[in-house]
Amino acid sequence: MKPMKSALMGALLILGAATALAQQQPVAGCTVITISKGDSVFFCGNDDFINPDSYYWVEPGDSSRYGVIWIGKTDDPQQGVNEKGLAYDSNGLPRVDVNPHSERIPVAGEYYHHYCMQIMHECSTVEEVIR
Repeated sequence: MKPMKSALMGALLILGAATALAQQQPVAGCTVITISKGDSVFFCGNDDFINPDSYYWVEPGDSSRYGVIWIGKTDDPQQGVNEKGLAYDSNGLPRVDVNPHSERIPVAGEYYHHYCMQIMHECSTVEEVIR
């Protein structure tokens, strides 16, 4: 079998299995897909939050901050990408216990959105975000 046919068959098998599993149990979460090849990383996500009336808007940059394209609502941006290519997406999943990091200050609620917006305006790489 040729490599292209094998890849197509594999993709169809995975899609079929995912469809069958989804019919067994309702899915409660967002879809975010990330693909990397070489130095390039591509990601996408669907904006399937409980509010279907989301939209995109642009905040131009200037000499002190990067411009950003946002998707969501102005008081609740779900996704964004800045002019340097730094991007993020919010992902809603069922609640589970997590490994707490007591050395870190938790960011939640309205502060979470402000923090994400600040990062997108001030950082150009993931390394900068981590620092």
